[in-house]
Amino acid sequence: MKQILMLILTAIVVVSCSSTKTMGEQYPAMYEEKPVTIAIMPPINQTTHAEAKDYFYTTLYLPLCEKGYYVFSPYLTMEMF
Repeated sequence: MKQILMLILTAIVVVSCSSTKTMGEQYPAMYEEKPVTIAIMPPINQTTHAEAKDYFYTTLYLPLCEKGYYVFSPYLTMEMF
């Protein structure tokens, strides 16, 4: 019983020793393009408040603008999509 337990613990230790990859290594094509313009998809409203989607959608673009991206106007993209 002790041998089996030691074998399982050894296998877990050996398997858990792996190198971590950065996001750039995992998804090289995504980080290669460096987009400067973003269009945000409108959210799906599952509430009973009719304007909830509009209010939430207008708050999504501010954090992306602060990161340096040009985000298309929320109302323009809602008409487009």
